[in-house]
Amino acid sequence: MQKFKSYYKQAVSLKKSGCTDNNVKLNAYAIWKEDEGTNFGLEHAWRLLKNQLEWLYQFTENCSKRMKISASRAYSSSSNPETPIENVEVDTLSPIFRLMGQKATKRKSKGKRVGTSTNPVDLIGVEEGMREINILNAKLATLREKELEKEYYDILMKDTSTMFETQLKDHQAFCKTIRHKLRI
Repeated sequence: MQKFKSYYKQAVSLKKSGCTDNNVKLNAYAIWKEDEGTNFGLEHAWRLLKNQLEWLYQFTENCSKRMKISASRAYSSSSNPETPIENVEVDTLSPIFRLMGQKATKRKSKGKRVGTSTNPVDLIGVEEGMREINILNAKLATLREKELEKEYYDILMKDTSTMFETQLKDHQAFCKTIRHKLRI
């Protein structure tokens, strides 16, 4: 497969405008047959492998028409397509490119870093902020209690002379509940 990949890369580098992917594949088959003397018999495997990320990356990393193709580090170019291909680099595997996993991507986007400790100076500022919030919440709670006591007092002192009999019974029951809550 590595050999055919190099032939395919060569066919891609020789690709002219208007050439389809099928033409590139046919050119790669022709190069294979010319160099190896037989037809390429692993077409089904190539179809499966060529669209995987590891293989796609290797095709896109050397997109230009000029690329190193031999042990002598000679370059091929569109003006010199007959440069011989030596199989020195074909047998060596190039590094595989892999996408970051879902969890790693989330961790990176959130700015989380595994194994990093927080700075104690930052915690002091957070503690001071929390104390201020707690003080403000306590003040707010006392204000709410005072407001509720005022509402209860207004209900207890309400004029009952104009109330109907059912309203008066409801008012008395509610006043009893308020007195029980306030322990009066």
